[in-house]
Amino acid sequence: MIAAVYGLKANLLPNFTADDLKSALLAGHPVLISEAGQLLGNPNYKTPGPVHHMLLIRGYTAEGFIANDPGTRNGQNYFYTFATLENAAADENPVRPAMSAMAMRVSTTSRRAAPRRSLR
Repeated sequence: MIAAVYGLKANLLPNFTADDLKSALLAGHPVLISEAGQLLGNPNYKTPGPVHHMLLIRGYTAEGFIANDPGTRNGQNYFYTFATLENAAADENPVRPAMSAMAMRVSTTSRRAAPRRSLR
């Protein structure tokens, strides 16, 4: 569906690690992550926060990851530590994070858009 609707190709990263996210970003691929939003601790969410939430990870620093978070007006370039992302990673159970967390590495299927470099 992501290819048909948005012209994108996605590869699943099951049980992702911080290194998996960094490798995808260094290759120019943003990463979509499914999260239990209430476990992210983002103070910009309306209380109690979203039960299920998607984040676009677009870069990283030595301390953590830079996300575009559509759940708030202050979500552009929002910072999360890997520990926070790992704790909130959700697959089928949005209330309690699952150990088999997944992320999606995204790339374009056409040459229209060039991949962005990570923010290190």
